[in-house]
Amino acid sequence: MERRRNLEEAQALMPLLRSVALEIRDRRIRIALLRAERREIVQVAARQSPEGFTRVLQDLDLEIETQDRAIESCIRELRGIGLRVPSIQPLIIHIPGTSEGRRVTFCWEEGVHALEDEETPSSPQRAAS
Repeated sequence: MERRRNLEEAQALMPLLRSVALEIRDRRIRIALLRAERREIVQVAARQSPEGFTRVLQDLDLEIETQDRAIESCIRELRGIGLRVPSIQPLIIHIPGTSEGRRVTFCWEEGVHALEDEETPSSPQRAAS
């Protein structure tokens, strides 16, 4: 059975959500930098001999995979406490909830400092940021 949180309980998750969001953001940035570095190395290897670049590319690929796995671990952590993650760029987290006796989904988006009732997006539920 899915756990539903009231607004107060959803707001209590904000420190965790911010912490996980920072980790995911930092890892996304690292992946982007690694991919850019990889593209540069591939271009250099194409102009020269690819010999010697193979090991460097393998190391970059391994680091990208490590960062991807760490992001997946963050997502599993959130799912483990009953939250849904429909997007990681930007990071969007859905918190199953209840409000005024009805089922709602509180929505938290990276960079936004409020929880929104997904069914009524024009009325954000303010969360401490």
